[in-house]
Amino acid sequence: MPLANHIIRTKGITGLNLVGKTKEEFEFCFAIRKDLPELQTIINKTLATIPLDQKLQIQQKLTNLTIAKQTNWRLLIQIAIIALITVIIMIIWNQRLQQEIKARKYAEESLQLAQLTLDQIPLHLFWYNDQFDVVQANKAAIKTTGFSLEELRKKKVWDLDPSFAKDKSTRAWNEVKMAHSIDYRGELKLHDGSIIPTEESLTYLQPENGHPYVVSIGTDITIRITHEQQLKDSEQKLKNALVKANESSRLKSEFLSSMSHEIRTPLNAIIGYSEMLGQGDLPQEQQHYVQTIIGSGKTLIALIDDILDLSKLEAGKVQIVPVAINPKVFFTHIISIFKAKLAEKELHHRLHLDPNLPETLLVDEVRLRQILFNIIGNAIKFTNRGSVDVAVNFNRTMQGFGTLTITVADTGIGIAKEDQQLIFASFQQKSSGISREFSGTGLGLTISKRFMELMNGQILLDSTVGEGSCFTLILPNISTSGTPITPAPMVPADLTGLAESTVLITDDIKTNRDLIKACLEHTPLTILTASNGKEAVKIAQTQKVDLIFMDIKMDIMDGIEATTILRKNPATKSIPVIALSGADPNQEVRDLFDDFLQKPFSLKQIRYKVQQLLPFTEPQSLAPTTTPAPQQKLPFTKTETKILLERIHTAKNTGTLTDYQAIADLLKQLGHEHDHEPLLVLGSSLSANTKRGAIIQIEEEIHQLEKHLQESA
Repeated sequence: MPLANHIIRTKGITGLNLVGKTKEEFEFCFAIRKDLPELQTIINKTLATIPLDQKLQIQQKLTNLTIAKQTNWRLLIQIAIIALITVIIMIIWNQRLQQEIKARKYAEESLQLAQLTLDQIPLHLFWYNDQFDVVQANKAAIKTTGFSLEELRKKKVWDLDPSFAKDKSTRAWNEVKMAHSIDYRGELKLHDGSIIPTEESLTYLQPENGHPYVVSIGTDITIRITHEQQLKDSEQKLKNALVKANESSRLKSEFLSSMSHEIRTPLNAIIGYSEMLGQGDLPQEQQHYVQTIIGSGKTLIALIDDILDLSKLEAGKVQIVPVAINPKVFFTHIISIFKAKLAEKELHHRLHLDPNLPETLLVDEVRLRQILFNIIGNAIKFTNRGSVDVAVNFNRTMQGFGTLTITVADTGIGIAKEDQQLIFASFQQKSSGISREFSGTGLGLTISKRFMELMNGQILLDSTVGEGSCFTLILPNISTSGTPITPAPMVPADLTGLAESTVLITDDIKTNRDLIKACLEHTPLTILTASNGKEAVKIAQTQKVDLIFMDIKMDIMDGIEATTILRKNPATKSIPVIALSGADPNQEVRDLFDDFLQKPFSLKQIRYKVQQLLPFTEPQSLAPTTTPAPQQKLPFTKTETKILLERIHTAKNTGTLTDYQAIADLLKQLGHEHDHEPLLVLGSSLSANTKRGAIIQIEEEIHQLEKHLQESA
């Protein structure tokens, strides 16, 4: 204890008491060096002379040791409390220290995991400070560039990306800061000096209480650019191929159109003059020769039409134009056309019309007629005995719409299962033997199927060899709205009642001019001719001309240019012009003319067009002043008479040509329905006068019609 006290004193520790009970007895003594034994004897003798109380005083002075004679419990309790508090503080401190160690360890592991993740992703990452120095990079960046991390940290962003403008770095930094993220296509310069294209995404980051950074995440897009270039090259090749294909299609269409015109032009003379010969008093054998020439010419025309239709379908130039038709009139007329052929082959026929068939259907009349001509014509061609039956049904699917179903059944030779798809292919019949036995190009069903698809319909076939075939045409979503306009059929035109008029025939081929001229002989018409459009314009501007037949394709000046000039001249713009062409002109060209005749045209067509567009000395439809005899009474029902009177009243009030044209169309329709020729002629005359704007003639015809309607009512 004295030693402890001594150490406390020498160390300068204060405020510390040593308390305890010991059995040791202390003796006051000095320590002497061994090499001074004489000093030991002297000191011992001196100490022996010192009294005990003085010794204690000296000892107390030297050691400052207090010997307690009993335990200081208060002090011990204080020491115990201090020790307990110290232990508690140490425990708490130790727990906090362990938590900090654990958190630090977790943070280190997370940092390692993040670094490991960044190093494993295949994208290169660069961290830049606000001076655009590289401060960090992942392994992918190091591997891609070939630089070490130390080398990268010595570089600026423009050292690595040559496309990055150094003089615009501050602006770029601010843009990234404002947008937080910007994507762009850049470049990356590698250790070997080569440059690869990259796609970079710059993201602005600023840790709390830290410095801002921009992280660039990028990838090598060399392969992508190669593929993009290959794709562009492929697209360009496809475009070039499409241009060539379109050009080829255009040239083919132009060639076919030109060939059609060139073939139809001589056919026009062949068929036309043959018809004129047939009208003469020929021996039966010669009459047979003439009819053979006409039939062969029409067969050639049908072939040309099929080839042109197929060409248009392949070029995507066929448009579906729905018009309102009266289905009962339409299908009855179709069957009537085939009656002679059916009678010739002694075939029975039946037309069944659904009682629920509406009064109006909205269909492409031209295409549907062509389809039916092909299918019914084939049925008659391949049927030698039995019958050909046509059934028309209509199933309403919703208000104003329904599905039109047409079936054509025959008892002909039939078609084998393996051939039923083949017959819809171009230039195909079911076998070569059939082609030899039955003439035809094999295009009819191909074209019909394409037309049906354009109208969102389909053709179904059910056939058994030796028993016959049944073709079913299905046209969905057919509207029942609209007002049907049934064109009047061509009737033999008696042109002797025509008013004196002048007709100009313009064609660069003399035989065509002579043919039309011969067709119009023995009529009150004065015939003028011109060999090109320039001559026609000059004649029309210097002489009074009432009607012009204008060939479209001519040298010097074609018919389109000539008619355009006439339309611009107030003195000639109202002259009716009928276009003549071997090709089928587009709608824009058709709109330029009043009417159109495709070569080869028949004599009936010529006379019928003249009848439509030129005035008569008096209306031929009804007697002008006398009341019709009972046998001439108009065949109208009370409802039809009422409708006509109402339309006449409306037309008189409005005075518009549109209303008069509607009356003309209705007259032609009713004339056809009632098989009343005078009505057909009156309707055609009224239509022609309406187109010409001949108000006086219109008023006269309407007056006569109204008078007879009132008398018949």
